[in-house]
Amino acid sequence: MSENNKALLSQKEIDTLVQFLIDQKKGLQTTVLTQESIDKLVQLLSNKDFDLLKFDIAGITEKTENETEEVLSNLVDYDCTLTYELQFEVHHNVITLSAIHTDSNTILPITPKSLELISIIDDDTNWGCCIDPILFDKIATVFHFKYKRATLEAVTRLFAEKIYGDSTYELPNIYRPSTLSVAQNLID
Repeated sequence: MSENNKALLSQKEIDTLVQFLIDQKKGLQTTVLTQESIDKLVQLLSNKDFDLLKFDIAGITEKTENETEEVLSNLVDYDCTLTYELQFEVHHNVITLSAIHTDSNTILPITPKSLELISIIDDDTNWGCCIDPILFDKIATVFHFKYKRATLEAVTRLFAEKIYGDSTYELPNIYRPSTLSVAQNLID
């Protein structure tokens, strides 16, 4: 800490920092925090208007098939050789996402909290009135789900309608998944 910044942390701030570091343990095993990084953490914890523990979508990475099987096998008899189709529905202007395996009649709810925890949970969080096409694709990638081209197109049209007021609006590429990702996630 610099000589000018000798701020002390409250017990709550220390507990939050410890919990944050525990949650990030896997990523920190090979990383050494510099004094500058520690100072930044102290500054973040000291700022009452900043929520340190907000979700970072960029930090989500694709799970291996074994990791996906481990997450899903806690809920259902998951077989990584089976294809789960990511689908969406709109009920009362709210998006519902589900991963469905029709042969086994398995339906897995996909909520924002599921993505945040990278685990399938059935909770009361919801997607709101639309979902970014790139986020829809990211969900498929993370959990090794597949989707139909028509489903992605419907997600894209709904997003354009809700955000731009026109379902035929040509979305900027920032909202679209890459061609490679789409190719990998499309159902044959």
